[in-house]
Amino acid sequence: MQARMAERRKFIAISERTAAAWWQWPDEVWRKWPLLQRIRLRHTMADHVLPLLGKLEDLYLKQNMGAKPRLSGRTLEQVETDDVAIEAGLYLFDLAVSEGLLIFAESVGKSGIKRNDAPEWGAVGSCGLSIDAVKRHYLHMAAGLIMEKAGHDAAEHRGKFESLDLEDPANLAKFRLLVKLDPVSVRELSKGLKGHLEKLMEAEDEYLEILHKVSPIKFLRALRYGLGDQFPRIVEWSPEFIAAVAEGLDHSAKITAIGETLMLIEDPEVVRALGTWEVKETDPTTGKGGKKRRNYTTRIEQVKKHLGMDFPKLLLCGPEVVEEAGRWKNDEIERIKFYLPHLTLSVLEQIKALDFEQKVGLLEGLWAKLGREFVESDMHDKQGLKVLHDIVVEIGAMKERGTAPEDLGKVIEDSDMFDKFMGRFLKRR
Repeated sequence: MQARMAERRKFIAISERTAAAWWQWPDEVWRKWPLLQRIRLRHTMADHVLPLLGKLEDLYLKQNMGAKPRLSGRTLEQVETDDVAIEAGLYLFDLAVSEGLLIFAESVGKSGIKRNDAPEWGAVGSCGLSIDAVKRHYLHMAAGLIMEKAGHDAAEHRGKFESLDLEDPANLAKFRLLVKLDPVSVRELSKGLKGHLEKLMEAEDEYLEILHKVSPIKFLRALRYGLGDQFPRIVEWSPEFIAAVAEGLDHSAKITAIGETLMLIEDPEVVRALGTWEVKETDPTTGKGGKKRRNYTTRIEQVKKHLGMDFPKLLLCGPEVVEEAGRWKNDEIERIKFYLPHLTLSVLEQIKALDFEQKVGLLEGLWAKLGREFVESDMHDKQGLKVLHDIVVEIGAMKERGTAPEDLGKVIEDSDMFDKFMGRFLKRR
């Protein structure tokens, strides 16, 4: 039975004799030898499948004015030199199969009634290839055309890209983005991902577009050095997060200074806040061959060293505290680091009107007067936040009168000046 358009059912059926000429014998050889298989496959595609896909494309173009035809009116030879046309053809092929417009002998019973359970793994048609094998053939053909366009002729890069998973036509769009990356970016990503570039196929298109914009040396290499064995986890970042890293940590010295601690951050705004911290150029050093090397010191490195194990606690305090922390002096950091875990967003909102000394003094005074339980627990609920609010309002009023205390912590601890705002927490002592 030859491929035909069923007059009543309007579908094309591909049988085991489709595109198999009488002189092509023995038939078994034509189904096994790759060169002979491709001859039959191309005849089937050119004479039966492509015309159907062209008609489907015409229907689509009628509903989407302005779209450019990729298959309609073109020969198979022309389509096979155009990666975008192949991609369009693969989408339309799946559509034709799913809608029952293109079926295979194994899915047509003796009655001629079409069924939609055509095998994907077994051989179909006269070429001896499965549907999936044919799709892979054209996917890799499109991938080769994409690489040729991008100019990646070097065997090193071809090997990296050819190892990527292209089982789905949807991956071709991502493949184009990857192939167009700067060759140095490809090298850095491949090293950082330990050769597993295929992990990037799981990333969103927006994520890959960001990789096109960043510096392969100042950003990707710095990330690779800074993150070490944690580098492969960057594929878990959202487009918003990697954008924040690229924008906030805009100097390689910032990236290497934060190091693996970067992987503890979940809020992209915290990364941007870290990016506001100062970077200073220091005296250059002379390397091999007498070449001078520029050196930098970062506030990130200094604060990280000063806080030690408490540095991650600072990063959990939200972007407002992190940005402010970049301006803290070392002695101020020493004073406040004890309270870092308790500087939640709601607490910060209540005490934001106070300067640094007053913030620390307020926390020290409340700890001394109301105890650990208040600062660690009660201060964060509605009544505890009201205590903070009322004290801050009172301090603001005192400041206007010129009577604000110099040592707020000591006044709270040793006097009853602010006791009226503490209510039940004071009585509980």
